[in-house]
Amino acid sequence: DMGDVPGGAFSAAEKLLASQIRTTFEKCRACGCDLFGVGERIQKYKPKTYESRRPTALQNAIAEITVTFRNVR
Repeated sequence: DMGDVPGGAFSAAEKLLASQIRTTFEKCRACGCDLFGVGERIQKYKPKTYESRRPTALQNAIAEITVTFRNVR
């Protein structure tokens, strides 16, 4: 227990982590690495369209990132 968190710390941390995740996603997309499992999710949830979407799935994917920190104190 380190005490109270300064005001704005959670907000700043959320923005920083979301930015880092977006950057990682874009780097993975650029080199064709499906680190976040886009293809697996399409295969699982949209199996009928998987074969037609698989070649361009990563390039057409949109990353929606929501990060929330909270004090557990």
